[in-house]
Amino acid sequence: MILGARRMVAMALACAPVASSWPSSAGLGVTSPVEPGVSSLAGPGAGAAGPGAIQRRDTAQNDIPAGDGSAVADNARAARDRALAYLVETQNADGSWGQPVLAGIIEGIWHPDALYSWQMAAVSLCTMALMSGPATDDNRAALRAGLGWLTDSDLPGRPGDWDTDHHWAGLYGFVALVEASARRELMEGELGEAIGRRGREFYAMLQRGQSVNGGWAYYDGGINEDVPITVVPTWDTSFCTALVIPALLAAPAEWGVEEQRVARAIDYLRRCVLPDGAFAYDLNAIPALFGGLDINAIPGSLARIQVGNWALVRAGDRSRTADVLRAGLESFFEHHVYLDIAHQRPIPHEAHFANSGYFYYFGHYYGALVIELLPEQERAAYHARLRPHLVRYQNEPGWACDFNHTDSLRLSSTAFLALALSAGLEG
Repeated sequence: MILGARRMVAMALACAPVASSWPSSAGLGVTSPVEPGVSSLAGPGAGAAGPGAIQRRDTAQNDIPAGDGSAVADNARAARDRALAYLVETQNADGSWGQPVLAGIIEGIWHPDALYSWQMAAVSLCTMALMSGPATDDNRAALRAGLGWLTDSDLPGRPGDWDTDHHWAGLYGFVALVEASARRELMEGELGEAIGRRGREFYAMLQRGQSVNGGWAYYDGGINEDVPITVVPTWDTSFCTALVIPALLAAPAEWGVEEQRVARAIDYLRRCVLPDGAFAYDLNAIPALFGGLDINAIPGSLARIQVGNWALVRAGDRSRTADVLRAGLESFFEHHVYLDIAHQRPIPHEAHFANSGYFYYFGHYYGALVIELLPEQERAAYHARLRPHLVRYQNEPGWACDFNHTDSLRLSSTAFLALALSAGLEG
């Protein structure tokens, strides 16, 4: 399927001890692998009574209640601020977050450069979250420290022949620095020079990593083990490509982004759109569904629909009308149960429609950005439907995690949560 056979076997073996005790969710009526609003996995620090233990919160406490618009916004703002406070409090002395080390046997098959790449991508998302929130003294200081680490640390190399996880650092690093470059207060002095220099370096990573088809991905060799692994990648995914297109269009002119390179990326993403509105995981010459629970069916494409539609609108694609955006959001809510089932499941793509837990907060963030593209009078109602799904799994200290509890995934989940809640909020 998405990974080659040897990679899937390695993943399954690495995750088997965790998966063996995972509760069953056979039957599509199951709305979540855990009780809504209650997380069952031990967090960092593990001990049930220790300071790192997950704080159990019931649905009544954790969901944003229905009510007037101001109450919904106030609760979303409080949840967002808890997430940002967690990021501020857990930032390392050097400005980074997390550690590029093994968090357990689940990551045992990965090269150190892959772990470091995930950390750099997570740091990028943390800086984006801080830019989206209120400009308090603590947030500003954490943001500048985070950008300092992001612009001064070594860039990751390609982890292996088939493993191009360093693209995550290049993709989200570039997105974060494009956002930073639009803020005058960050572009003054040495930090501004460093942002420009590292932005160009991230773009050079994107130049080297763009596939023969025009997109980007995190592995090479495609879905077939017989596809050659080359210096120029031969595999790409719709969502990796979509997330960076708006940043490529908005980058400062002096960063040298080539119009033809961006055009190739946009064309690739357009070719991933399927007739029913789903976005294919990766480009296939002959689109096809393999069985009723295929990853390219709409319930398997919920997150990709949001990031794909958002990117194409930002790229000026007139086929992405308001009606298309609404249809994508309605599909997101109609089939949301499949994202709940995948939430925190330890093996990638094992849930219905090959959903993976790590698409949960990713998809909600880009869903929130899609909402911001709709007519202003429609946005509050859509945000009121989206936000309860964001905060239901947030823990008392403010963090969230939708996949295996590693530093990078806990930080990226928390950052995506804050970013999504910030969309449409004032202050």
